[in-house]
Amino acid sequence: MFFKLRKVDWLMVGILALFMLFSTLLVRSAIAPYESEFQGYDLKTVIFYLLGFVVIFGMALVDYRTLLRYSWYVYGAGCVLLVLVYLFAPEINGARSWFRIGGLQFQPAELVKIILILTTGYLLGKRMGQPLQFRRDIIPITLGTLLPFFLVLIQPDLGNAIIYLVVLVGMLWIGNARYSHVLIALTAAVAALILFVTLFNAYNTQIQDH
Repeated sequence: MFFKLRKVDWLMVGILALFMLFSTLLVRSAIAPYESEFQGYDLKTVIFYLLGFVVIFGMALVDYRTLLRYSWYVYGAGCVLLVLVYLFAPEINGARSWFRIGGLQFQPAELVKIILILTTGYLLGKRMGQPLQFRRDIIPITLGTLLPFFLVLIQPDLGNAIIYLVVLVGMLWIGNARYSHVLIALTAAVAALILFVTLFNAYNTQIQDH
């Protein structure tokens, strides 16, 4: 464990700690005139940063190859979270994207970004740098991205859904996919996005009335 901690980039950790200090001070100064309305926002900022550091050091101590072996289970858990947040989470600003845990909020769509990279990286690693095959590699990777893509779209959260497409294209690019295959995958994803937006606009009036 201590050997792994020695490999941590402590300069980067120090920079992040400075960001934590400065951002907390900025939040504190911003809410000072409105203390009664925004009480505790500075404390929440500190809590979020500390949780982030816990994740950083936790990941530093975990062998990523272990995560890769269980990547499909992690992927399934991520998709289940997206379903649960849509079914049971309270609506905030017209979207069901956040779980409330005590005084904190948790957005599964953010976690699924990392899960997609992990799962896709596992599939790409099995190819050992060889060019990706369309049926064997491109189609499964694209379908694996489209499932959480749609689950996030129905929340609706267009911003995170688009980021999933960016992750898909980036991972295919890194995986030595042919340009034509990347274009086909991106076209299919964009077509799915256009279809959703079209259907959403068709029922937009009913949603607003509701």
